[in-house]
Amino acid sequence: IAAVSAISRAEELAFTSSHIHVRILKIIAASEMVTGAFVLYKMANLNRDHGIGGQSVIVLVNILDNLLSTISSYPWQQLQKPVILCLIMAVMILIMENIIICIPIQRVSIHNMYADKSYIAYKLDPIGIMPVMFAVPFFMIPRWIVNFLLLMDKDNQALQLIYEKLDLTNIVGSGIYLGIIFTMNILFSFIILTPGETAKLLQKTGDSIVGIYAGKKTKRYLRNKLLLLAFFSGVVLCLFMGFSLGLALMGEMPPNLALFPATGMILTGMLCPICREIKAYWKFDSYSFFC
Repeated sequence: IAAVSAISRAEELAFTSSHIHVRILKIIAASEMVTGAFVLYKMANLNRDHGIGGQSVIVLVNILDNLLSTISSYPWQQLQKPVILCLIMAVMILIMENIIICIPIQRVSIHNMYADKSYIAYKLDPIGIMPVMFAVPFFMIPRWIVNFLLLMDKDNQALQLIYEKLDLTNIVGSGIYLGIIFTMNILFSFIILTPGETAKLLQKTGDSIVGIYAGKKTKRYLRNKLLLLAFFSGVVLCLFMGFSLGLALMGEMPPNLALFPATGMILTGMLCPICREIKAYWKFDSYSFFC
């Protein structure tokens, strides 16, 4: 009896010790995450003030790390189609990022050879790859909400069905994901580029779009132009992402690689402004001023 009691006591102490050890590890992990977040924030601000690419460089490193990890985790036979799609999407984003739609502006204060070079510039994809970057977090929010509700009511069949459908491995979830990309592309275009504010600024300065009266007509013209560009770019993004998700649904490539081609889009979209910034610095340094 004494031996059994000693063994039970030893097991209890071992369990308590392991439980405390797990708690210590959790505290250490949380401290490392918080410290790492502060370090990254400081590095991002330093690069914004003294470097090239601003805060996006930190995100770019993370994307490259995830890209290399994904490539090393799968055999080449499974990576062939995702990599081809990734390259095609990257080329498409590169083209859309560098096609500029110029809306000519009449400026009352300029009466020289530079008057014809005044314009409002919109890219073919007005806000780039931002919708693709934020689509997954927005897609996961309702899934997390439904999961939380299921914890309180596990036997609710309706919630279980909704939770199963809110997944990229079925056609309903894929459709919702593509709808989020398309909607965010249009909403973010109007929120960030603000065609109404641009029209007001033109009216205040006395400038106008060539052939368009200032005021409401200018606002309507800019909104229609931006809506057309956002609609077109949204359709292009949804077509490419839909093709990738469709291949995953048909079993042509692993479901975990369904969003892998989006990495090529995000990577290209982030590298384009960095390359433009490097080019601008390079040209600036090539100027020789008069002594």
